[in-house]
Amino acid sequence: MKTRSVFILLVLFCSSAAAQLKIVIVERLLKAPARSWSSPRFSPDGKRVYFTTQGFNGIWEYTPAEKSLRRITDDPRSGYGFAISPDGKTIAYRRTRQQPHSLARLQELVVMDMTSKSTQVLAQGENVSIPAFAGSAVVYSVENATNNVAATRALSSPVLLGIEDTKIVVIERGRKRLLDPLGRGSYIWPMLSPDGKRIVATEMARGAFICDLRGRVVARLGARNAAVWTRDSRWLVYMEDEDDGHNVLSSDLYAVGSDGKRAARLTFTSDVREMNPHCSPTENKIVCDTLEGDILLMTYEEVSR
Repeated sequence: MKTRSVFILLVLFCSSAAAQLKIVIVERLLKAPARSWSSPRFSPDGKRVYFTTQGFNGIWEYTPAEKSLRRITDDPRSGYGFAISPDGKTIAYRRTRQQPHSLARLQELVVMDMTSKSTQVLAQGENVSIPAFAGSAVVYSVENATNNVAATRALSSPVLLGIEDTKIVVIERGRKRLLDPLGRGSYIWPMLSPDGKRIVATEMARGAFICDLRGRVVARLGARNAAVWTRDSRWLVYMEDEDDGHNVLSSDLYAVGSDGKRAARLTFTSDVREMNPHCSPTENKIVCDTLEGDILLMTYEEVSR
């Protein structure tokens, strides 16, 4: 019996190690040039897609099942940092305005009920963080002072607030930590895994990596830009882009296993530059933008090599 159990485990391991992701369906949700769309992401229930423009001005919602588009807000720079509540009823975003007769900027944290479109300004200042939700509470920082940390005490999963002073901000059980996994790092693109146990991020000079919630590095990934988790936390989807220092010349999507050892190319387009992927939390789907301003929806499968 012990020998049979070991054999089954070995077969499962080998099958997993030999697997890779493959795109099987590609659908264009929205097409430029009506607007040049950018930075799409799924709603928590996976039924809607939210995105902005290439200038990050405004937020829109698209429902694929109904093929319906609606504008949430046209506030300036609101698309750069926003979060959707777990129940999908509320959006929190940061808008940025130029002060009249001054070079100073004013950032405001806005919370909107997406049914009534009623809004509330929670905070304002020169430096307001991108918001995150802890249950129904909005967690945010003003000048690096973080509000609603206590709301995370009852949560089983941590809250990833983003970047503060170039470091990764994690709030867990009512405690805030700044992570510097690679030492003296400047980090971008942090993302918490769906199982709440790991973070993928990129250090600007040393590439992408995965760390645990204490900042211990568990995998080095190299140059894998804008990496995001699949819903099962087993894969990362990222873009491999090339530029000449001024313009993006090419970009395709790839996938790599969370151990950093299995990689697969997902798109093979010479005339389309796919960028900024995001994976559905409920289905085997990826949404991304293109440099040309379109929004694409892709369905993937895990297949044998």
